[in-house]
Amino acid sequence: MVKFTQKLDRNNKIYITKPLRQTGLFNKVEIVPNSKVAVLYQAGLKTSDVLSSLKIIMLIYNCKRNEKQKTKIARLSAWWLKKKRSFPLDLQP
Repeated sequence: MVKFTQKLDRNNKIYITKPLRQTGLFNKVEIVPNSKVAVLYQAGLKTSDVLSSLKIIMLIYNCKRNEKQKTKIARLSAWWLKKKRSFPLDLQP
């Protein structure tokens, strides 16, 4: 998992880094903020796909110290992307 850190420019705008722009995902985006975080995703994406992707990120983030579990989750992520299936919403990190 790659993490990007970006500061606001002098006009208080966020610059989307080149590697993200090159993926082709960011021609049009939707942003869902709350008081602490925001979720940025491709416009028009189904809510179930957004939630499944967030579940993968949560699992990887929560098992930073356990490499064996990271490998298992990476395989599961690859399988999910290949099959374009959703993770069960009751899956606990």
